[in-house]
Amino acid sequence: MDYKITLKQMSLSEIKDIYDELMVVDFPSEELKKWELVEELYKKGIYEMLGAFEGDKFIGYVTFSTDLSHQLYLVDYFGIVKELRGKGYGSCILKQITDRLKDVNLVVGEVENPYIEEDPTIKKRKQGLLEFYLNNGWKDTGINALMYDVEYRLLYLILGNNLSTSDIQTGYEDIYSAAIRKEELELNMWLRKEG
Repeated sequence: MDYKITLKQMSLSEIKDIYDELMVVDFPSEELKKWELVEELYKKGIYEMLGAFEGDKFIGYVTFSTDLSHQLYLVDYFGIVKELRGKGYGSCILKQITDRLKDVNLVVGEVENPYIEEDPTIKKRKQGLLEFYLNNGWKDTGINALMYDVEYRLLYLILGNNLSTSDIQTGYEDIYSAAIRKEELELNMWLRKEG
């Protein structure tokens, strides 16, 4: 489906409304940043949210953490309004994101790592999310990242640049370094390349 999606930069109060109404439902509490941290990062200029609209109808949202140069972006949270899921809106929004961020150096994403999951139902859900990104132009880096006891698989958006695994890993660390004190990051971040 080819929807006419518009992305709009959201204000802090709009982000707070979406956080309270949707994000707390869309994401497990152990994965969701505390509101105070989101607000602090937004005020530092290294956190933003784009709202996705079809005309006046709100479709979904995507949040980003960035480094101070705004050349490295991490898709932090991506959600579609529940009753609109599975209709192709997510793919349309990812295409808009690709177009909007085409001039930055790196766009990286995290999905819960399906390769370490033992429960077949949860594994299938995580694998489906990974495949959603891969089918929409993202590439699996082969890097596993443990952040605050949740293990992710890192993906990156192919923007015409040919990045090495080491470039991606360094960029990912730089994004988090802009937001989290070095001491805390050293205790809570672990990266490993497979193979």
